[in-house]
Amino acid sequence: MTMDNFISRIQLSALWVFVLLNMLFRDVHEIGKPEFLEKALVTHVSEYLFLAAGIILEIPLLMIVLCLFLALPKLRWANIGAALLFGTLIIVNNLAPDLDDAFFAIVEVCALLFIIWKSWQLQPADDVLAVAPQG
Repeated sequence: MTMDNFISRIQLSALWVFVLLNMLFRDVHEIGKPEFLEKALVTHVSEYLFLAAGIILEIPLLMIVLCLFLALPKLRWANIGAALLFGTLIIVNNLAPDLDDAFFAIVEVCALLFIIWKSWQLQPADDVLAVAPQG
């Protein structure tokens, strides 16, 4: 593995941490809004919705680890696929955002675009995980 690929893996992992923390801070920020609390008190949320939210939050957590251990050809496509999925979810969930939601969405989408660009720059031929052991 080249030093550039090693550094890129760490950077990609850090970017996924950044995206996840932004998602969580945005949600925590929303809890303090009176309209959110009023809606939460009168809305019944099913266990399936909680499960879906848990699965969605698990994906960036998984990407943090996969960036460090997955072979590069697979890592490139996993990063691009996960980033596109989350970019789509962020855009769909922010069609009529208030200012703080728009701010968090812009930051998250920029980070996801950077993940896609950084993933595309990876060089699979130089990665030790992508090369079969000799001997």
